[in-house]
Amino acid sequence: MEKDKIRLRPATHEDIGPLAAVAGKIFRETYLGKMSTDDLDDYISVAFSIDAISAALREPQSRTIMAFYDDELTGYAKLSTGNAPDSLLYREALQIERLYVLKAWHRRMIGAFLMQWCLQYAASQGLPTVWLAVWERNTDAIRFYQRWGFEIFDAQLFMRGNDPQTGLLMKKICQLDQLAKVGS
Repeated sequence: MEKDKIRLRPATHEDIGPLAAVAGKIFRETYLGKMSTDDLDDYISVAFSIDAISAALREPQSRTIMAFYDDELTGYAKLSTGNAPDSLLYREALQIERLYVLKAWHRRMIGAFLMQWCLQYAASQGLPTVWLAVWERNTDAIRFYQRWGFEIFDAQLFMRGNDPQTGLLMKKICQLDQLAKVGS
């Protein structure tokens, strides 16, 4: 894979349709067979609808970055500076709400480019803590986050339809001067 073909850019209003389609496809790839099909379909139809993506792009504390290989949309990250859990020591934090890549593009540096961008964004905003929630059974994602220095600090229960799931809360406390050097 040629790194120079990977491009990241902020999502715009014109991207709502393609982003909704890719987000739903990635979620289905990730969770098909791991939760009931009805719960999966219901969640995707709400969470990745045109209205939901449009609303997310209008959130003032939120940012969505799309990843492309050449001109193909391969993944995205959604970030937020609100809603840090009480158990997080540093309340000034960046949440990675979503960091997803199409399965066909796994292990090809797309996720690494997105993560690098997220950490650099945190540094640019003066946020020393980056945190996220990941389903406890998504072991590939957990390993990916651990390779980036994230550690589990709490857990929370969340519902996907009728299916109660445990999300592991992971954080990375960073030196802002070191974050600014990531990828340079």
